[in-house]
Amino acid sequence: MRTFLLLLLWLFGATVCIAQRGPLPGFSTDTPYLIYYGNWTDTQAEFARDHYHMVILHPSVSNVTPAQIATIQSGPDRTAATKDDVPVLAYISVGEDDRPGAPATGDGTGPKVDPRNSHSDPLAGISPLGAPSPGGTGFASYYLDDGVLSDPNSIADDGQPDRNRTFGGYYVNAGDPAWLEVLKVMTKSATGRAGLEELLTSTAGNGYHCDGLLLDTLDTPAPNSYGVTQYEWTAPGLQSLVAGISAAFPDKIMLGNRGLFFYNPNLKHYEFTLRPYLNLILYESYYTDSSASAAPTAFFDDNRYNFAPKINAESQRGDGFTVLALGYTTPGEPAHLSAEDFLESQGKQGWSLYRTNPALNTTPFNTTAIAWNHENPDVLEPLWDSSAATNSTPPAPRVGIQEVEAGNRQVTVRWDVARDQTGPVRYNIYYSDQEDFDFTSAIKLAAITPTTPDNYLRGTGAGRFPFEFTVTGLTNGLTHYFAVRAEDALGTEDTNPTILEATPQGPVSNYLKVTVDGDKTEWNTVPISLLDPAGDGTQDIISVRLANDTDHLYLLVEYGALTGVNTFNGSPSTFLSLDTDLDTGTGFDIYGLGVIGADIGWQNDFPFSQSSGTFNTNGTFTGGGAMISPFNTTAGFQEYAIKRTATYRINASPPLNVFTQDSVRVAFWTDGAHPEFSGVAEYQFAPDPGEEIYANWKRSHFNPAQLSDPLISGDGADPDRDDLPVFMEFALGLNPLTPDNSALTSTNLVTEDDGQHLAITFTRRPPDSGLTYSVESSSDLRTWNGNPVQFVEFSTKPLQPGLEKVTIRLSATLTDSPGFLRLRITLD
Repeated sequence: MRTFLLLLLWLFGATVCIAQRGPLPGFSTDTPYLIYYGNWTDTQAEFARDHYHMVILHPSVSNVTPAQIATIQSGPDRTAATKDDVPVLAYISVGEDDRPGAPATGDGTGPKVDPRNSHSDPLAGISPLGAPSPGGTGFASYYLDDGVLSDPNSIADDGQPDRNRTFGGYYVNAGDPAWLEVLKVMTKSATGRAGLEELLTSTAGNGYHCDGLLLDTLDTPAPNSYGVTQYEWTAPGLQSLVAGISAAFPDKIMLGNRGLFFYNPNLKHYEFTLRPYLNLILYESYYTDSSASAAPTAFFDDNRYNFAPKINAESQRGDGFTVLALGYTTPGEPAHLSAEDFLESQGKQGWSLYRTNPALNTTPFNTTAIAWNHENPDVLEPLWDSSAATNSTPPAPRVGIQEVEAGNRQVTVRWDVARDQTGPVRYNIYYSDQEDFDFTSAIKLAAITPTTPDNYLRGTGAGRFPFEFTVTGLTNGLTHYFAVRAEDALGTEDTNPTILEATPQGPVSNYLKVTVDGDKTEWNTVPISLLDPAGDGTQDIISVRLANDTDHLYLLVEYGALTGVNTFNGSPSTFLSLDTDLDTGTGFDIYGLGVIGADIGWQNDFPFSQSSGTFNTNGTFTGGGAMISPFNTTAGFQEYAIKRTATYRINASPPLNVFTQDSVRVAFWTDGAHPEFSGVAEYQFAPDPGEEIYANWKRSHFNPAQLSDPLISGDGADPDRDDLPVFMEFALGLNPLTPDNSALTSTNLVTEDDGQHLAITFTRRPPDSGLTYSVESSSDLRTWNGNPVQFVEFSTKPLQPGLEKVTIRLSATLTDSPGFLRLRITLD
């Protein structure tokens, strides 16, 4: 018997709710805010206290005092720490150095430039500090010298820090640790700008003790393709900075101004999203900008159709945010412009709007939002939108449920984004096994927390949707019917009638030893895994069957007619693609469909390795050739056999196993003028009827030489040196040859029975796997209680076949006392 205690996990009940980012509770278009950077009087502070639900101010450039801030914070009841308190947020620039004395000399190693060889290179994995400017140094390390494309006077690589000529700040590499130190300790009296500690505490400098921050100048790492700046390489560093500030001040509210590219999956910045570290974002200049044009911004169509749906989608995620809008006034503007601004921002998008002059110091403060709300009560149901756009061209709304994908006792449902005047918008899933679908009798899953489909992470467009949810516990072979409806914060639900159907099926898994000899008789007992319409491509694939034994994966591909296969005469080639890690994001996206990430492929019988964005990574294979029959002839079908022990190398890498999981995704396709694509089947390797699950898992992950070496494949071995023995890799559904750096369990709070409970989430195998999973609790880290009576299984979600994600909570509700959970796993 082997036992492993997995990670000591803890939470303090009194602080966990504050530490978690997410939308600001209770904030909507019905809760107007004020943004004002001018000087304050006590009377103004009292007015702000009584008329707004949030106030954003700028202590560094105004005369506001800690006492006036405390007045605002006390709320209409004039009493601190009560329900009606008004949070006060302070401005700070994090992407530009706006101190009056900038640029600073610092350590003299700056300015810095993009360390990449090409602007087309990825943002991940680059040197976070950049490269020294070819034009010389002599300034602080965090300044930049890549050149401002929109400024004809700016010269790249000239050894001088680049400056924003419009607003005066110097662009910075926010990920430089020296810049974070500046932000932390700078004070208004010493540098002309208040820093994090002075703004957020009562003990540093003037001690403003604000409730949070408006993080400005997040646009510094904008895509180079925008043609304004060339600092996109600093995006990972800006994410690190915002994450660090968020973690250092977990009880403070974080509002980010713009940085819209961080929330658009069509841009490479999406990988470094700021979403988990912010409570709110400010969409400045959504409808009106600071150009004094007295007209809608020239970018409104792009804002409306390209960015707004994506911003709303990100805001509606479990770790999403609240969106505010900021519009600008122009002296003498037409009266209808303000009404249109409120209609577009509040009425259509559900973003609380404040309008002011470009200097953000207009007085008296306006209460236009309150008046607009009174005159325009929300009486409409949510409206559906589309995240598919890549430019300012309006896409058609995608209403209700858009896609269903059947699995083993489950169906994954996908849909696009909806919007409403009163957010946040939430989604309800309805399902039934009755063809005569009735919303009143169907099962309703209310206000579900959606996840993000893999293909949306790589871009928007046709067939790609921002949300998905997996409905579990369904009956295989029984057709189910599904619908999705949107509901606003007032409880008004849309009434779209769209319904899609799907039939859950058990995993494809067939243990059979096949003789690859051009006789398909032995396949008669194997069901078809993939059906494809006849006449839709060349070669015309119509079906695929799958099987395995302990040594091979077998495939039977059938064609619609006799076909010249593998003839090497210029006719279309038949390709076999395998997604061996079950991750569509890591492999090559065949035809850009987003349904398979091919890690290994075969053109005819020749194997080649693949990765995301690279069709052939030039792997060298051992035992990887496909055995095919019939071959190089005219045939109506072909049998394939692939060795499960096949390995390959990339350059000088150690041998890599072709098959790394219990399962694999499979697709056949062809090239040429009329390409064919069979669809994708997920296949679970069937165990030898005489072999245990654990032994079969080992056979799937280790080659024969590794299996014979207990230092590699023994229960207690750790071949990938990630401090997890082999049996733990099995228990948690991991790859024993790849280090696992991410969290293997997570603690969180779940709400049930009108109370909050401490819970732990982890991956689990079924009872017949020979494993025992036990959760234990403690209040002092010395004495542990494993009595199962104290726990309740809160939820389970099927993952790949043979694995599920389970959340187990304490029966008792959370208290202010420390609480600790740990997971014990035992191999019998």
